[in-house]
Amino acid sequence: MKKYIALSNNMTFQRRPSGASLVKTVKDDGNWKNKYRKTVNMDGARILELCDGQLTTEEMLAKHNRLYPDNILSKEAAAAFFAAAEKEEMIVSGPEKIKSDAHIAGSYEHYYPNHITFELTDQCNYRCKHCYRESSPDLHKRLDLAKIKEYITALRENGGSIVELTGGEPMLHPDFFEIVDFACKNMNLVAILTNGYYLQEEAIQKLLKNKKSLIFNISLDSDHKECHDKFRGKEGAFDKTINAMRLLGENGFLYRTAMSVTDENNYDIEGTIQLARKYGARTFTYNHVMDVGRGEGVSAEGRKATAEATMKRLEYEGRLKEEHKDFINFLSVEQVNALKSMNCGTIHRTVVVGPDGEVRPCAMFAGGVIDIGNVNKLPFTELFKSGVGNFFAKVHAPKQEICGDCKHLRYCGNCILRGIKRGNELHGCKWLEKTGVMKYVRNSPENKVCGNTQEPMQP
Repeated sequence: MKKYIALSNNMTFQRRPSGASLVKTVKDDGNWKNKYRKTVNMDGARILELCDGQLTTEEMLAKHNRLYPDNILSKEAAAAFFAAAEKEEMIVSGPEKIKSDAHIAGSYEHYYPNHITFELTDQCNYRCKHCYRESSPDLHKRLDLAKIKEYITALRENGGSIVELTGGEPMLHPDFFEIVDFACKNMNLVAILTNGYYLQEEAIQKLLKNKKSLIFNISLDSDHKECHDKFRGKEGAFDKTINAMRLLGENGFLYRTAMSVTDENNYDIEGTIQLARKYGARTFTYNHVMDVGRGEGVSAEGRKATAEATMKRLEYEGRLKEEHKDFINFLSVEQVNALKSMNCGTIHRTVVVGPDGEVRPCAMFAGGVIDIGNVNKLPFTELFKSGVGNFFAKVHAPKQEICGDCKHLRYCGNCILRGIKRGNELHGCKWLEKTGVMKYVRNSPENKVCGNTQEPMQP
């Protein structure tokens, strides 16, 4: 009996020099697009790309072996691969021809990102004590609307599926709602990272039409009003954030509550988790403030903690992670393994576009450290053809196999930025020498870089 195979519906198949990345979108009862990411090597990518639903398995195998005579697939090997791919929901099969809406894009020669964070503006109505970009009401840089649309379109055309909108405070951008509308029409997922101050009744009503494509990250740094307001440098911030959380929950939006932690509010984590649950957050995450931007001084205070205080904090956080493991947002096993095996995806899978148009490896990287390009000067495809993505796709982040017994590994481990930063402060850093990263480093990272310090909201 004839058998036809097609890529699953709602699938984005992004070609990559290492093979392909597959991101699938599924609508659930929560009225949201739920995703997964799968990666396959070049052999898997070549056969999967032929799964158009119009060829039988025999015809597809014959075509594959004709196109790639140096990599002949046997009937048995192909059958085993298709069975595994169908189990992973990459493909569907049937006795009749299949029509699929899978989107195939990208390049086998260059790495194009799957995910871009747009820092829409460096302006913020807060002056948070930990802000990595040192955003404030006094700053006024912002990305051009036409340029944002151009890059979102190009991202889609080259296999990207996720954008984050942050700042500063993204809702201060004069074209914020138009940007959201455009992004939701072109992306599988649009994440908005906001302090919640402007996310009130009128804004919620404007965003309702895009609910299926949106996920929010709301910053809440304590269950105590005075602590949160002091942390954010704005009186009334706590009440605005709580109301935004309530509105999101009542209107069925998916959102995550994110907390930035220092010595001042470390023991507020439990109460903040309870507030997040109360107002309808789907998940909760927290991060200890990093030593970048205004966070340099904040995190320096924490480095003075005694061993006893550190142990007490770790026990407290360990208990919370166990008690709220259904709610606290951990990295998946797949993500942890990816970090251990290579790196976080910087440049080859994800980049940040600052309000000045400069493209950076990640939010924590200051401008000018690694020269990727500027969206105001280069079109999307030219910007990512430089080879820097191909290089970083193969760079291992600092790990014991490279760094040995280096005492700084606890700081640098699994983070390329920290590796560059600390390595430049030392003499004879093994990781810098073995990886050759410095040939792409234009300036040493400084502690002056906008906005939210939470982990990227990517699958």
